[in-house]
Amino acid sequence: MKMFIENGFNVSILNAGYGNKYYSSMPADTNRIDMYPPTEREHIDAFANYAASLPSILKTQDGKTLNADRLEIWNEPNLYTYWGYVEGSKPDPLQYVYLMNRAAAKIRKQNPDIIISGGALAAGNMNDYTDHKNYLNIMYDLGMLKYVDEYSFHPYMYPKNPDTGYRSNGVNVGLPNDYVYNLTSRYLAPRKAHGGWIEAGISEVGWSTFIDAENMNE
Repeated sequence: MKMFIENGFNVSILNAGYGNKYYSSMPADTNRIDMYPPTEREHIDAFANYAASLPSILKTQDGKTLNADRLEIWNEPNLYTYWGYVEGSKPDPLQYVYLMNRAAAKIRKQNPDIIISGGALAAGNMNDYTDHKNYLNIMYDLGMLKYVDEYSFHPYMYPKNPDTGYRSNGVNVGLPNDYVYNLTSRYLAPRKAHGGWIEAGISEVGWSTFIDAENMNE
């Protein structure tokens, strides 16, 4: 962080996420507290205080602050791995929107100029509500537009690579720019259906380095 500040780097987005063992009702079989969200009022309020304070506490020892344009609330809540972690955990959009709005209201009060991002959605399962498009529609219906300025998403190319193409929404895409157009159009579709004014942003993207038969191996 000191190197970033000294060289004039500006961080586009900070992620306020991950659990805290002191503010959690995690079950005994959860061994990844960082992946278990706060779900009780007291714990959610503690998370909101942390999120709102994050821009001001990221300082070097001599007091210089790292500048950030955006603050993203939680990470990929439509995946069970980030909403409880253990197999069988079920993402809960109602809980997430409540967490997001409580945190966003606190962030807005303490950081009026920062852009607040909600969602941080992964692709999810196209066959159920955790699909990014379905989950995003639910977020809209539950009041996503109250406090956040934009929603963010993570259109990785997994499980394909740019050379072999990526199957997105039933379309075999061969070029990265076609992939981006096709996949972001699915992310943007709910925005159009709900008025179209909210911004959308990519906060994670790339070619996965996970090694299997369909990905890069070096």
